[in-house]
Amino acid sequence: MMQSFVQNYGSDAVDASSLLMVLTKFAGPTDPRILQTVDRIQQELASDSLVFRYDPTKAAHDGIGTSQLPHVSATRGLCLCSTAILHTVAGVQLWLHRMTHQGVLTRRPCSSSLAE
Repeated sequence: MMQSFVQNYGSDAVDASSLLMVLTKFAGPTDPRILQTVDRIQQELASDSLVFRYDPTKAAHDGIGTSQLPHVSATRGLCLCSTAILHTVAGVQLWLHRMTHQGVLTRRPCSSSLAE
């Protein structure tokens, strides 16, 4: 099972601040744990085009409560991290594989009419 980075040791709560690891070069954009973390953030913390820093129902108690607003810095971090991933050859291959697997892209031979 592939692991992702989490809010703290022993927790299962993902935290968008983990994206700083790529931006500060603590971990590379093609590290499998970073890729899994990005997937989890997109699935668990993204709402439309905005990103919450963490899910307060799963995260460590911080005294703020269970209501929170999306964070601009978390949203920017996801955009920058995703861009760093796509700027690698492995990132492009991963993106193409996912889009093909999800049915967004199909593998079709190139049309010969363009070559004529």
